[in-house]
Amino acid sequence: MNKRYCYNITFLVRSSRRKEQMEWIARRIEFLRHAQGFSGTGASLSVVTAVPGMSDYGREETSMTAQFTFATAEDARRWGDTHFVTLAGAYSRSFGSDAYAMPSIIEQWEVE
Repeated sequence: MNKRYCYNITFLVRSSRRKEQMEWIARRIEFLRHAQGFSGTGASLSVVTAVPGMSDYGREETSMTAQFTFATAEDARRWGDTHFVTLAGAYSRSFGSDAYAMPSIIEQWEVE
C-alpha cells in the first residue's frame, strides 16, 4: 500500500453564502497548489453533501475540505504551519466571525 500524508483544512460553509464561500476557497486553494513554494504532490477539494440520518444537514451549513498531499508527515506539518493561520484569518475576515476553518494532518493509505 502506498502511504501519503495530507494536510486538511475544513471550512464551515453557510448555505446562504455557499456559492460565494466555495468560490473563495477554490481560488485560494488553486493559488496555493500552484505557488512556487508548494512542496506537496497534489491538492483536492471536497464538500459534504449529506450525512446519512441527518436529513436537514446542509440546509444551514455544510463543510468544504481542502486536502494537500505530501510525502512525509513533517512536510505536511511544515507547510500547514506556514499557511493555515493566514488562510483561516483571511476566510474569517471575508465572511465574518462564524466562518471558521479547522486543520488536521492525516496519514492515508491507498488500497489497491
